[in-house]
Amino acid sequence: MKKVLAILVALMMLTAVAASAENVFSFADPVLTLNMGETQTIDLTGLELVVASEEMNGGIAAQVDINGGGNKLMGISANVVGEKVVFAIDGVSNIYSVEAPMGAVSSFASLDLSALNIDVESLLASVMGSIEMDGNTMKIPYTAVNDILEAVAPALEGVEIPGFDASSIADSVAQLKETDSGVNLEVTYNQTETSMTFNAVAIPVQNGTAGDPALNLGLNQDESGVALNIEVPGQGAFYFNMQPIDEEKIKVVLGGEAQGMGFDLTGIASSGEADVEFAALDAGSAIDINTMTDEQREALSGELMSAAAGLIGYVYTALGAAA
Repeated sequence: MKKVLAILVALMMLTAVAASAENVFSFADPVLTLNMGETQTIDLTGLELVVASEEMNGGIAAQVDINGGGNKLMGISANVVGEKVVFAIDGVSNIYSVEAPMGAVSSFASLDLSALNIDVESLLASVMGSIEMDGNTMKIPYTAVNDILEAVAPALEGVEIPGFDASSIADSVAQLKETDSGVNLEVTYNQTETSMTFNAVAIPVQNGTAGDPALNLGLNQDESGVALNIEVPGQGAFYFNMQPIDEEKIKVVLGGEAQGMGFDLTGIASSGEADVEFAALDAGSAIDINTMTDEQREALSGELMSAAAGLIGYVYTALGAAA
């Protein structure tokens, strides 16, 4: 249950930053293709996610609606106040709250690299002196990368990232330097009047010996759109494309593959103006999902199933058509 609610909250926070009361974001007509040994296509044409947000009482108010065939299937209202998200779901009697993952963001924003005892001029001179240029390709050796990490490690250790212990960064960098290890970076950049291509390759180095590329990243932009590709050789790949349809609509393609399985999700993203009524939620009466009792959890589960009945039915019908 907590995972489901966390996904809903993350969705609201990610999409709210892209919308406002005057400019409403939508993602419509998704089509999902799955390859799990056999190819299956789930056509959810007619389904639409609509998101809007605005500033309210020193925080952010957001409204997320899921529509199907022109009818509202599910609605979620949310207020972001400080480091807490308070939200209400249509058809659910209580208001709930959860800690917002804003700590790491604010921690990064408060980084003060100027307070570090770094001889920036000397560091840049050392790094630039070790960089090799081969046409449009810039090669940054692992020794230069380690020097940069060593210089900024004290600041990075002050960043609080949930699930990550940043206090060991300096020790890790010291170990890399001691074992003559690290990561070589090769960056290639090309630009014309109508296009741009950026490629980066990360090559691990162990005991002074470079191995095979461990990460390939490619970003291309031209008149047909923008394409991002990330590949971990021998493991899997991820891609994200945006292709403009007109001045307001963009075709979005998101996909990936690993271990012989893959997925491909397409849809139409757009923005437009609309009047949205935002709810002011009472944080004082909200139930913290992290401290819910078993009884409260059971009640919420039952109400969620009822609230999502229209959405579940819509998707179930699509799944039946795909079978």
